[in-house]
Amino acid sequence: MSTNEQLNSGPNLLEKISPVLNQARLLSGDRVAQFEVVRSWFEEHPENLASDASDLALVCTLPYEERSLFTYPLVGNWIMEQMAKFTPESAHQQEVYVKLREQVAFGRFVNHHWDESIISLEEQHRRLDELNALMLKDFNGSLSIRKLMRKTIIQSADEVRKLPQNSDYTTDLGHGLIGPMDSFWFLTTWWFDQTIQEEHVEPLGVSIMVVDDQKPKEWYGRMVGAGFKDIPGQQGYFSDCESALEALRRGQYDVILTDLDLGAGKMDGIEFAKLAYEIQQAKGIPPRVSVFSWSKELLEEAERRIGRWGREQPILFHQADFNDKARFTGFNFRKQVANKLEDEARFG
Repeated sequence: MSTNEQLNSGPNLLEKISPVLNQARLLSGDRVAQFEVVRSWFEEHPENLASDASDLALVCTLPYEERSLFTYPLVGNWIMEQMAKFTPESAHQQEVYVKLREQVAFGRFVNHHWDESIISLEEQHRRLDELNALMLKDFNGSLSIRKLMRKTIIQSADEVRKLPQNSDYTTDLGHGLIGPMDSFWFLTTWWFDQTIQEEHVEPLGVSIMVVDDQKPKEWYGRMVGAGFKDIPGQQGYFSDCESALEALRRGQYDVILTDLDLGAGKMDGIEFAKLAYEIQQAKGIPPRVSVFSWSKELLEEAERRIGRWGREQPILFHQADFNDKARFTGFNFRKQVANKLEDEARFG
């Protein structure tokens, strides 16, 4: 059956989304307004709108401007329909399942086509930290969810890959559907699967200091949720370098994470990292200093001045170019710290 025949054979995907599709067409040229209309409509319609994978592929017949607006939300709805096959067996699984669906629902609007002023990557990764922290509380209870989600997404992607190419489509199915399908893979399995395989399921047992002028408490909470130790009576987050340095001289901090831009007239993160490194050395504590930032230019400067390329013995233990705050997660940082601890144990 050709695409035109499908369009005339009864209610299908395009007919179901026609109300919001027509609204988006009326706003052609105003991309931000189109984003808002589409997001609002899909937030009210989380249900699957395609009867099967072939029906879902009808989105590939839309012109590029419209296809880039609708493909990820539609694929997200398709994924959530497959997720509904899972029946939680415990209170923990129910809680994880709800968070997981929320993560997928949110991820419908986070992709390279959508304007970051509408949905931020930082919020996506904050939610991912929250989800992973919950899963880590009972990783055995979370395993069955992980396995089902992995199986479900693989099966859904396979259904799409098996679809025949169609000359009526304005783009190939691989570009039109498989990329969006794959984008939900890491939302469900990427970190947790790796953590189980590497047996990094226990708290790290190391304390952390976070320096950030905007959301220090929130970032610190994300680190503790990922397994860093919160020492009772010891403050772990600071909004400026001066108070952080004073606390570092008095307290016991095993890992230090600082923003690079801490506001006009304040010590920057590069100078702080240098001083923190010296304080830790003087106290006989292995210096484990890392930075993060919104600015790619500042990260490159930190890499050049105090990172792996700037010194024979770099101050930063982690490559700064990975530490874009929009994509930064406590769990990825946990992995980097665990690797650092393993290197220290092996090589001294």
